[in-house]
Amino acid sequence: MKNLLVPFVLILGLTGCSTFVSESDKASSSQSAESPVVDDRAHNSQNSVDWAGTYHGVLPCADCMGTDTLLTLNPDLTYTMETRYIGTGDGWQRQGGHFAWSDNGSVVTLKDLENAPGLYQVTENQLYHLTEEGHRVSGALAEHYRLAKQHGQLPKIKGIKWVLMELNGQSVDVEGKQPFFRIHPETLQLAGIAGCNRFFGQFSEDAPGKVSFGQLGSTMMACPNMQVEQAFLEALKKADNLTRKGNQLSLNKGRMAPLARFEAAIRFN
Repeated sequence: MKNLLVPFVLILGLTGCSTFVSESDKASSSQSAESPVVDDRAHNSQNSVDWAGTYHGVLPCADCMGTDTLLTLNPDLTYTMETRYIGTGDGWQRQGGHFAWSDNGSVVTLKDLENAPGLYQVTENQLYHLTEEGHRVSGALAEHYRLAKQHGQLPKIKGIKWVLMELNGQSVDVEGKQPFFRIHPETLQLAGIAGCNRFFGQFSEDAPGKVSFGQLGSTMMACPNMQVEQAFLEALKKADNLTRKGNQLSLNKGRMAPLARFEAAIRFN
């Protein structure tokens, strides 16, 4: 389904592709319970963390490129989960129901969820998808079993074609297609042209004012001059915050000079 971002939505794998940890994932990720949850009922996630809201991420999938997941946790202990299996051509699927907190107030269980172990550890601005046994995944895949809270505090940048104008303070002069990127307003998928090749990734707001463009992929065409393309993709990987002034957008790292500057393809008032 297309209209995804309803208030406070939680999304995870539904039917078809599996987002829970497979046997092969267990072997490669060496899941464990090395860090048991502390049973501190006076100060736990349920009563000390601003947990209500919408979380987003791309979870590992056994037979697809990843499960695009939107999960919303509501204050009344209901949830909505929307998922889409990337690379399959399938549309969005939606489930919903009630969730319950664990006795120690650190884990939520999504009830009536099909084909997935709906267990999540709740931390500040993040949800960690747990195994069926309630363990955090460790190893190489651990960071991919995470959903980040969407704060809605960024300036409006989604759905706009942002054309690259400067890299590291230097005007961009390319032969061929002008580099640009666009963020899908619902799925937050990143797509664009780096100059020669098309690229794709996943945009997320990791914390208030902090952003990331995820792990980027691209086509593999060879062109005479790849310097601008390589520098552009490197800027996207490094950027951790952004600023917008009118039709101008800057990608930044920390408080350093902008890595890249863009201009909206269509001017807005």
